[in-house]
Amino acid sequence: MSFPLLNSPTIDYYEGEQDGMMIISERSNTKQLLKTFWNELLDKKQFSATAEGDATVKLVSLIELVKRRCEEQKVSVRQSIAVLPSIRMLSGNGLEKETSSKPKLKIDLQIIEQAT
Repeated sequence: MSFPLLNSPTIDYYEGEQDGMMIISERSNTKQLLKTFWNELLDKKQFSATAEGDATVKLVSLIELVKRRCEEQKVSVRQSIAVLPSIRMLSGNGLEKETSSKPKLKIDLQIIEQAT
């Protein structure tokens, strides 16, 4: 599934997608992102999103809004949360150095299928 990127001349949704996870930016359009999260959850029965720095507050708020909508629509979901560490890379001279990336917050939501 592809979404417009922040550099797109259209609506700002999120930073991009990597390994099947949406990457949220603090500049993301909250209203559009909520719609995107909801549609992704209903279409695929699950989704993952990550954020770092100030964007983690936006991600947590959006997840809470999606969970509230799930309650209203009587959709049961399972949530998992993980902190992804910053990435360490080798520089050209073979020395290990810390990249500029910060630890990231990853949140997964999955619809729990109800037995009938």
